[in-house]
This record gives sequence, C-alpha cells and structure tokens, in this order.
Amino acid sequence: MPQRRISHLRLVRENAELRTRLAEAEETLHAIRTGEVDALVVSGISGDQVFTLKGADHPYRMLIEDMNEGALTLTTDGVILYANRRFAEMLKAPLEKVIGSAIRTWIEPADYKMFQSLLRRDATPTHYRGEITIQASDGASVPGYFSTTFLQTEEMPGLFCLVATDLTEQKRNEAIITAEKLARSILDQVAEAIVVCDAQSLILRASEAAHVLCGQNPLGLPFAYAFPLCQGEGVAFSLAESVATGNRSRAEVSLQRNGQVKNLLISVGPLLGAQSEQLGNVIALIDITERKRAEVELRERDHELEAVVMMSAALRLTRTRAEMLPIIADHVTNLVSAASVALLANDDYANDALPEYVQGVWANDQGKHLPRTSSILRQVLVHGTPYLSNDVPNDPAFSFHDVIPDVRAFVGIPLVTHEAVIGVLAVAGRTVFSEQDIRVLSAISDIAANAMHRAALHEQTERDAAELAQAYDATLEGWAHALELRDQETEGHSRRVVQLSINLARAMGIGAGELEHIRRGALLHDIGKMGVPDSVLLKPGTLNEREWEMMRRHPEYAHTLLSPIAYLQPALDIPYCHHEKWDGTGYPRGLKGEEIPLAARIFAIVDVWDALRSDRPYRQAWAEERVRAYLQSQSGTHFEPRIVDAFLSILAISAT
Repeated sequence: MPQRRISHLRLVRENAELRTRLAEAEETLHAIRTGEVDALVVSGISGDQVFTLKGADHPYRMLIEDMNEGALTLTTDGVILYANRRFAEMLKAPLEKVIGSAIRTWIEPADYKMFQSLLRRDATPTHYRGEITIQASDGASVPGYFSTTFLQTEEMPGLFCLVATDLTEQKRNEAIITAEKLARSILDQVAEAIVVCDAQSLILRASEAAHVLCGQNPLGLPFAYAFPLCQGEGVAFSLAESVATGNRSRAEVSLQRNGQVKNLLISVGPLLGAQSEQLGNVIALIDITERKRAEVELRERDHELEAVVMMSAALRLTRTRAEMLPIIADHVTNLVSAASVALLANDDYANDALPEYVQGVWANDQGKHLPRTSSILRQVLVHGTPYLSNDVPNDPAFSFHDVIPDVRAFVGIPLVTHEAVIGVLAVAGRTVFSEQDIRVLSAISDIAANAMHRAALHEQTERDAAELAQAYDATLEGWAHALELRDQETEGHSRRVVQLSINLARAMGIGAGELEHIRRGALLHDIGKMGVPDSVLLKPGTLNEREWEMMRRHPEYAHTLLSPIAYLQPALDIPYCHHEKWDGTGYPRGLKGEEIPLAARIFAIVDVWDALRSDRPYRQAWAEERVRAYLQSQSGTHFEPRIVDAFLSILAISAT
C-alpha cells in the first residue's frame, strides 16, 4: 500500500490556521479581562455552553482583579474559566497559563479528593470551605483556604465560583505562636534556671526556676543585678565577653541569697536571629551545691582514708605499745587539730584507767590513775559507748579543776577488741567536733585498739618465748653440768669451749641467728658420752680397741638423744659431727671437706685446743706453743686450713 504524502503547501496552510486560532484566543482572553465581551461560548463534553459577560459587570470585574484574594471560576468539568492576577501569583505562573487549565493541575494530589468535596451542585447557592494545599508551578506547596459556590441560572448553565486565600503567612505566624507557647511551656517546666537576655543583657524571658533563684520577678532587670554571681574569690561574673564574642562558655560561679551560698554551673550561649545575627544570650544556671558539697566530703574522706592507711602502715612497722602510742596520738592531732590526746589503758584489777601516753595540754596527767567511777569513764569503759561534749566549760560531767582554758570540746571513744574494752582514746579540742571528726576518730580507735591488742599479745608471746628459752638453756646447762660431774677430769670444758667457739664463728662471718645454735651445740657437744659406760669414760689408763669403739659411738648417742627435740635440731651439727676430719678419716660417718657442717668444722679445732691445754688422767696439759704447732700441723688433714688460720689469728690478738 503506498505511503500517504503530505504536501508542503498543506503544512503551511495548517500552520497558518493554527496561528489564526491562537490569535483569536488571545484577543478573546483580552476582551474578557477588559469587559469588552458580553458573552462567551465554550465547547465541552456536554456540548457548547454560552456564558454572558455583561458590560455592566465591568466595575465588579475590576474589583475582583485587584482584590488580595485569589478568585477563579470553574466549569463543571474543572476547567479554569477565569482567574485573577492574585490567584496566578499564588500558583507562581503566568495568567495565560492558568486560564483554560484544569484545576487538578494545581492541587496537591493528596488533597484533591477533599477539594472535589467542595465542588457541590446544590439547588441553592451555598458556600463550602476548606483548607487545600496548592501545588505551585515551581513545585512548592502553598497552604490555601478555598470557599466555593455553585451558580446556575437561565443565562448561566452552571459555574463554580471560588475564592482562594494564601495561608502561608498565617501558617508561619501560627508556627511562631506555637513555638512561642512551647518555649514558654518548656521554661515553666524545666528544672534548671533558664534566662534569655537581649544584647544589653536585660532579661527578656526566665523560667520558673529562674524566678525562684532570683527571689523576685527578673523580667526587665539587668542580668548582673538579678543574679549577682561571683567567679572565684570576690570576682563578679560578667556576660560582657560572651556578648562581645558570641562564643559559648561554661563556668562555676556562686550566688549568695539570704545568708546562704549556692554553687552554680553557668552556661552561656548566643541567641541568634533568622539571619544568624546575635540578638542576645541564653543562660542556663544549674544548682550544683549538693554536688560540690559531695565533692568536698569525698575529698575529705579520701584525706581521712589516706591518713588512716598511713597510720595503719606505720603501726605495722612497730612491735611494742610504746612505739605505737606516739604514732596514734600524732595522727589524731593532725586529723582533728586536737589540743590534747590521751591513750588510757583499762585496768580491771585496780578498777581505774591509766594514761599510758599523753600529748598536749594533758601531758602532766600521764601516769596518774583515774578512777572509773567518774561519769565519763564509766560511760566509755563500763558501757563501751563514746562520750561527746562540745561545751566542756558548761558540762556538769567536768568539774572546775577538769576544765582547761581554751578547751571547748571533748570526746572519749572506747578502744574495743573482740574480747573487751581495753582503753580509751580521749581527745580535747579548741573547737567543736563535727560528725566527720567523730567518724574519723572512731575509725582510728578501731585500728588503734587492734594494733595495741596485737602488740600486747606479741609482747606477751616474746616474754613467754624468752622464759621458755631460758628454761631450755637452763636445762641444757644442767645436762652439761651433770656430764662434767660424772667426768670430773673435763669439768669446765663445755663452758670454756662455748665462748671460744662463738668468737671463732663470728670471725668466720656466721650470723647472729646461727651463733645461738652454735652456743647450744658447743654446750652439748659431749652429751652423747652419757651413753658411754663409766668403766670406759672414767678409765685412767689407755683405752683398748674395744673401749675406743665404745667411745667413738658417743656422737651417735648424741644424735639419738637430741634429734627428737625440734628445739635442738639446729644445734645438732656439733654434737654429731665434731669428730669428723677434713681429710675424711674422722668418725662416726667419715665425712670429708665441706661435707662436714661448718659449725662442726669450727668447733673441732676449739675442742682439740681446749682438750690439749687441759690436764687429763693419762697426760698433763700441753704448753700453748706446742698446741699452736700441733694445730698448724693438722691443717688440711684434721682441720680446714682457713679455720686454722682464723683461730690462730684470734689467739694472737688475745695474747696481745
């Protein structure tokens, strides 16, 4: 099928016709606006409709054109037949584009259904009103208020007349009013004091809390007058810097009202306008009085705890009550600025209290016995409860002679252990004692009581241990003396070798703790001879081989006798090993060199020295020079060489 061809001439003709029709439409619109046209025929779905525009209506048309509200007429099909300039301005579109367009184009889709409900065709003219959001040509949403009326006469087949009001400014004002109410509500309900000032620091707004803090209505007052704040010691707080710079700032300040000082945290920020210009300042005042008080108490508690810990540490380094008491008194004096401190011991047997340690104005009372019949001591010692008086001069519990000048307060706190009240911590003050002071002193008294009780137990234990040690030593000396009584030829030998052994051990670098074991070992070195028969031990002549064998067993007897006694086990080396020799030829085990305990090596040379220098039934005592020479000859065989040298040096020193 051949394609249809459109001639160039036909296209030119159709274009000319379109231009002619457009020109006619523009002339018609101009005639309608100027009132030159009396009637208008509009073709639509229902056919042609004739609208009359009488020339007599021209003044009314001019009134509508110039009104501040938008005005328009719609056909029943929703086509805008007429619109004034104000409605076009609301749509932000040219009037030519508005007239002839569908009203649906300019209504927000979400509101169109509601808009249709306003277009009712009632028999009698009735106004229907509602808020409808207009969609402007630039896409902006414009809040509008529409009033619609349907008119139908013989001359006018059917027409909707609408008046549209731009609610943009009204909505903006309503938002401002709402925001204002919200701000007012916030200011009334907020717990903090909020103040709004202008550029001259005059108060424009203030929350309810700010009214209370000020003590009067602060509105219109200068901020510095309504709230005379201090920053630091007597330095007045000023908004000048914040006003000048526009910077935000925070600071801690104080406010004095009715003799009371409140601590406040002030926060200052700029009050900005629509163009970000600074209009004034917004100030928040937060009461931090309780927080500051808590911080002070916390610091004081930290200081108290540190002092108590330091006192505890110092007391742990002491061993006796005499060392502890001055430490306790010093810490009490430093913590509560005491005029005097006394530590009293409770004496149940004498029914009184004895000031063991006194510091300060009561120093002359140290050592004086105080009867427990006084009301104060009876309460503290007998009932175990503290006694506090912050008005000593007028306290009937204190007699005239008890009152010390400048002492206003007194507190007596019982020193209690798990067993009983062991004493009293008595403190005098020139000022009253606070609850905090009593709390600190109570903590100190607990620590002091436990430390003093521990020291008393330690001292008693040391006394018991010393007495037990003396009893042990007396027993050992009794054993040694009994052995000497049995063997009269060696009488005095054990006592002589003890001191000489200690001197040599000290020269060899033996510590003080080991010297006591050497002393006991030397004292009991021949205790094993208790097991040797008298026929052998007391034989005046030379012993035969069998008798020597019996004699050589006395170190083993000593070990058997002493090893079950834990107290003497550290001293066992000398009784058991003093007959061993450096070259390994000794007895009872044939130990060699450093296998032999050092205490036994030291004692061996002392034992031989004293034996050779003493008379025996079978020989006379050797001369000193001969014994020296013998000891030197036995160096490296019987004795350790370095011990021989040390011993001979001691002898040389003692000879001079």
